[in-house]
Amino acid sequence: MFALAGAKVSAYCGDRAAFLGKYRDYGNPLSVEKGKLDGTLNYNLNPCGALQTTLELAPGKSAEFVFILGQKREAQAKEIIARYENVAITEKEIAELKKYWHSKLENLKVDTPDDNFNNMINTWNAYQCFITFVWSRAASLVYSGLRNGYGYRDTVQDIQGIIHLDPEMALEKIKFMISAQVNHGGALPLVKYSHNPGKEDKPEDESYRRDTGHPSYRADDALWLFPTVWKYIAETGNTKLLDEVIPYADSGQDTLFNHLKKAIDFSLNNLGIHGLPAGLHADWNDCLRLGAKGVSVFVALQLYYGFEIMIRFAKFKKDSATEKEMNDLKVHFGKIIEERCWDKDRFIRGITENDVVVGKGGDPEASLWLNPQSWAVISGYADEARGKQILDLVHKELNTKYGARLMSPAYRKHAFDGALALLFNPSTKENGGIFLQTQGWIILAEALLGRGGRAMEYYLESCPAAQNEIADTRLMEPYAYSQFTESVDSPFEGRSHVHWLTGTASTVMVGCVEGILGLRPDLEGLRLSPAVPASWKSFTIEKCFRGSKLKIKVNNPDGRESGCKKLTVNGAAMEGNYIPAGVLKAENEIVLEM
Repeated sequence: MFALAGAKVSAYCGDRAAFLGKYRDYGNPLSVEKGKLDGTLNYNLNPCGALQTTLELAPGKSAEFVFILGQKREAQAKEIIARYENVAITEKEIAELKKYWHSKLENLKVDTPDDNFNNMINTWNAYQCFITFVWSRAASLVYSGLRNGYGYRDTVQDIQGIIHLDPEMALEKIKFMISAQVNHGGALPLVKYSHNPGKEDKPEDESYRRDTGHPSYRADDALWLFPTVWKYIAETGNTKLLDEVIPYADSGQDTLFNHLKKAIDFSLNNLGIHGLPAGLHADWNDCLRLGAKGVSVFVALQLYYGFEIMIRFAKFKKDSATEKEMNDLKVHFGKIIEERCWDKDRFIRGITENDVVVGKGGDPEASLWLNPQSWAVISGYADEARGKQILDLVHKELNTKYGARLMSPAYRKHAFDGALALLFNPSTKENGGIFLQTQGWIILAEALLGRGGRAMEYYLESCPAAQNEIADTRLMEPYAYSQFTESVDSPFEGRSHVHWLTGTASTVMVGCVEGILGLRPDLEGLRLSPAVPASWKSFTIEKCFRGSKLKIKVNNPDGRESGCKKLTVNGAAMEGNYIPAGVLKAENEIVLEM
């Protein structure tokens, strides 16, 4: 539907080639130069929607009319067009639209010494998080093609970006995605738009494979539930969710807590060589096929993190049996990770089913991978000393002026059979490109180690608002994140691709909110652990938290990157940097001195 209300259509064009003209583009369309649309309609080629109206205005007079864009069936479209004949309705709707967005974005506002950071966190990164949350990858021809559903891992990760802005909106999607978990614990790799919990087929069924094109489970899909569910419950304090009954995709139902236990079971029932989680069809990196019994270190660290989240939830529920079980598993897998996944100064990326190590120091290609290093810190597996060691190596060998590469050196001649990244040119996408979703994780990892300067360095290297001066290189809007940036092997280093619908939005938001700003809620309250550049002498945060308004002032007179010297809430001193939820009033003045 493309329509005009408040004026008569004097001409139209529905064919893109006719509108633009030969050898022209949107900068010089022939129809605009002529000042007349020719009435051509599209038939089998590329369409467009162009309407023209002719106005005669006396001096000092004005006219209002409305162009309407949408997709509805004819009868409903006519009703909508008729409603806009009174063009004054648009003022009311614009006011409602502004109110809607302010109601979301005002739940977190920051004022730091960096205007680019402020603009992105307060507005543009937040807005993009909502866009990816709503659409996942479904509206993108680049991602979707003939895809007829939501990617599981994409959608569960995208939820994280809006939890602090609209937790109830996030809750609805969390329940939806949990209902797409199969009763043995695995998750449907693709959740159909027509998803019907309790009655879905699954990858074991030929019908699912035929309809979705997904032949088997991913190793990581269900494991993304752990950080997402934890972030939601910690933000809201809604611990009752753990006992809410939610259906499985295929049959049966269970509490959310037991859904999470089933996600653990799925990994334990799909172990590969050396007793580590199998990579299955793929893990987060769809270009890394390790074989049926090959193992993913990234997934092993995600599972380790999952054990930790289950321990926290079990403690809260006073479920000592589950707490002990998860703690024993955490210790057991920790020993295997140490024995099989640590290689002198780095964590390897995986081991193929033929026992070939991927990501070993000294390999001629792909000897260092970003995600195992960042997730060793995020998962809590690496202690502070080792965390700094591996992240220093990342900074030395993977960092560039546009961000950290996914791995290096890029594959050229020494790729194993399952390294599908070889399909891409060096420094492109998974083949040593700067996969921007991973930048949020390295930002968070550095912040968790208290290294605010390094965290901010990574942030600014890939921040759209900080790249206005290289618009001709980046070729992307200066307010939207993209999927990846070409890196050092490319003659077009810095050029970015696939904007808007990308997991970069949510991971960078989390890296900034939990990492740099240090807003880290748990079941009992909120910890303030900012990790910022030493040059930030002060900054403020306004945040809504469990029905309370927080006005936070952070002072940094000594130019520290992290740490807390003193914290007060409404004038009362707190112990350390922690604020119990019970001390908060409707409105709160909070001062932290670093």
